[in-house]
Amino acid sequence: MPRGTKGAPGPLSYEIAATIRGELARQKMSKTHLAQEVGISLPQLSKIVAGLKRVDIEDLEAILTTLGLNLRQVLSNAEAATQSRRLG
Repeated sequence: MPRGTKGAPGPLSYEIAATIRGELARQKMSKTHLAQEVGISLPQLSKIVAGLKRVDIEDLEAILTTLGLNLRQVLSNAEAATQSRRLG
């Protein structure tokens, strides 16, 4: 893959997106509010939350911190879920 290009999001991105969606619902927080708090555009956040866009680590950390989630824990859980799907 050429430098500077990103492929389609993979299974790990989908798992992370599902975690973000779940936490947004749990907290009854709108994507608009989260985007404003994080400092990214609503369309960009919407694509991340839908699992349609890869997210860079700085934006992911800001999103998760705003939601009160731990980056390492979310990544670990997402990887475990991804591996479980591959094996099951």
